[in-house]
Amino acid sequence: MWNQVLLTIFANIGTFYFGVGAAWSSPSGPQITENENYFFWVTKNQFGLIVAFMPLGSMMSCVFSGIFRHKYGTKLTMQLFSVPAVLGSACITLPWNIYMLLLGRFLIGITIGCYMFLVQIYVGEISTKQIRASLLNFIHIFVFLGVLFSYVLGQLVSLRNLNIICGAIPLFYLIGFQAMPETVPYLLSKRKVKDAEMSMNFMYKKVAHQAEFKELLTKPDKKNQQKQSMADLLKIKSTRRATIIMVMQFFFFQMCGTNAVNFYSKTIFIDSGIDIDPGNASIINVSILVISSFISVFYARQFGRRVMLITFNILSVISLCGLGLYFTMKNSGWTVETIGWMPLICLCMNSVAFCLGMAPVTYGLLGELFTIEAKQVIAPFAQTLNHGLTFLIGLSFPFFSSIIGTGNVFLIFAATIFIDIIFAYNFIPETQGKSFEEIQKALDA
Repeated sequence: MWNQVLLTIFANIGTFYFGVGAAWSSPSGPQITENENYFFWVTKNQFGLIVAFMPLGSMMSCVFSGIFRHKYGTKLTMQLFSVPAVLGSACITLPWNIYMLLLGRFLIGITIGCYMFLVQIYVGEISTKQIRASLLNFIHIFVFLGVLFSYVLGQLVSLRNLNIICGAIPLFYLIGFQAMPETVPYLLSKRKVKDAEMSMNFMYKKVAHQAEFKELLTKPDKKNQQKQSMADLLKIKSTRRATIIMVMQFFFFQMCGTNAVNFYSKTIFIDSGIDIDPGNASIINVSILVISSFISVFYARQFGRRVMLITFNILSVISLCGLGLYFTMKNSGWTVETIGWMPLICLCMNSVAFCLGMAPVTYGLLGELFTIEAKQVIAPFAQTLNHGLTFLIGLSFPFFSSIIGTGNVFLIFAATIFIDIIFAYNFIPETQGKSFEEIQKALDA
C-alpha cells in the first residue's frame, strides 16, 4: 500500500503545479499592472488575457495528451509535456513584450492540462480498488497546496524569483518521473506482459495480486471490442442525461467564483480595502481551502452527493451575496470600515462550501454516472470543457468587474449557484449507497 501512496504523492506534484500556475496571477498581477518588474506597460484587461491563456493551453492539451498517452504511455507523455512549462517559465521570467507573457502562459497551460488529465488516470491505474477512491482524493489537496505555495512565495520573493522557482517544478517532475513505473493496464494493452509483471511487482506484493494481474491480462481485448464513439454513447438515455448533468455541473463549478478568486485574490482584497495585508488575506483564504480539502477526503463519502451539494451551495450563495453587497456598498460611497472583516470571512465561507460541496460532488459524479466505456470518451470532453470555462472566467472577471462592478459580479455568481440548487434538487440523482445499476435506472427514469 505504501508504494502506491508514495507514487500517488509524487504523481500529484503535477496537480500541485496546476495550483501554482493558477495562483501565479494573484501575487504577480498587482506588480505587473503597476509596471514594477517589466519594461512595458500591461493594463488590467490585458493581464486578464494573460491569465486566461493558461486555461486556453490546458483546453487544447487535453485532446493531444490523450493521443500521446495511447501511443507512448502515461509516463513518457507526462515527461514530454513537462517541457512546454519549462520554456513557458523562461518566457514570463524574461519577456520582451506582452506577447512573450501570453506565449509563456499558453505553454504552461499545455503542461498543466496534460498533468490534470493524466494524473487522475495514472493514480487510478496504479492503485488497488480498496484504496483507489482515497488516493484519487489527493488531487484537490495538492491543487490547493500549490495555490498556497504560490501565494506564500509571492509574499517572500521578487516576481523574477517566483517565476524561476515555479519553472523548476516541471523540470524536477520531468527528471524525477523517470524513476516512476509505467502503469500495468497500459503495458498490458501493448502486450508487454513481462514489463507489466515487473511494474506490478514494484507497486504491489507479488503473491497478493496474482489474481488481479490475471484479470487485467484479459481486459485489453475486451476494451477494444466495446469501444464506441461519443455519438453512439449519446444515443443511450442514461448517458445522454448524465452528460447534460456534467456539462451543467462544470458550468456551475466555475460560476461559484473559486477560480476567479484564485486568479485575482490579491487584487480583490486590495479593492476591498481590507484592514490586513491583501497578500496575507489571500494566504488565510487558501489555507481554509487546504484544510477543507483534507476534511473532504475523510467525510465526503459519508453523506449523499446531492445533499452535500445542496447544503454547501446554500452556504456558497450566502457568502457570495455578502461579498457582493459589501462591494456594492463600498462602491456606492457607504462607510464599510466597521465591516472591513466581511470580504475575508465571506471568501473563507465560500472556500469551505466549495471544498465540501461543489468540488468533490462534481468530480465524484463524473466517476459515478457513466459506464466505463462512456467514461473513456466523456472524461477528456469534461476536462476540455472545464478548462474552456476557466479560460472564460479568467478573461472576463476583470472586464466585467470594471464594467458592472465587482459587487455585481459576485451577485451574479450567487444567483447562478442558486440555480444549481434548484437543478440539483430536480435533476441530479442521489448516488450514495446505490449500485451502478440503480444509478443507471434513476438516469433512465
